[in-house]
Parts: sequence; structure tokens; C-alpha cells
Amino acid sequence: MDTGIIKKLEIVSIKSNTPDSRTLVLQPLNWQPQYKAGQFLTLVFYNHSGEQRRSYSISSSPEAGEPLSITIKNSTMANSPGNWYTIPGREISY
Repeated sequence: MDTGIIKKLEIVSIKSNTPDSRTLVLQPLNWQPQYKAGQFLTLVFYNHSGEQRRSYSISSSPEAGEPLSITIKNSTMANSPGNWYTIPGREISY
């Protein structure tokens, strides 16, 4: 298990829910998530402006054995992190 503060996730798949929202199914890389319904993840993004952090509610249920997932609304802002989740296989930090 990774004991670092920043952990890595891989986007396994993306499901379009509505024209402006998507659910991202995430695979933890080298660590096991432990969470309860209603918790959130703060994701860390790096770009030319530096580090940005955004928090997203977990939309999966650990009790139902569902894979770790978050649901996001696509932002109209071109540089919003919500627009960066476009490719399954992309690694993101938590």
C-alpha cells in the first residue's frame, strides 16, 4: 500500500449521464480505497499555472461493491479541470 499523501488513480471508463455530466470510474493505483457513502475526493491537477485542487463527491457505494466513481458536471470554462477528464487510461492524483 502506498503510504504517500498524494495517491494515483487511473480513469478506467467514462459514462455520459446527461449532455453536461459524466461519471468517471476510477482504479486506485497501488492502494486500496476505504470510504463511506457521502465522502469526497480532492483531486490534484497540474498545468502551466501550477497546482489546482477540486473536490468531487464519490458517487459509488462501497457497500454495494461498486468500483470507485465520481460524477462531475462539465464546466463551460475551457480550462476547468472538469474538461480534462476526457481519456480512459489517464492518471490523476488524489
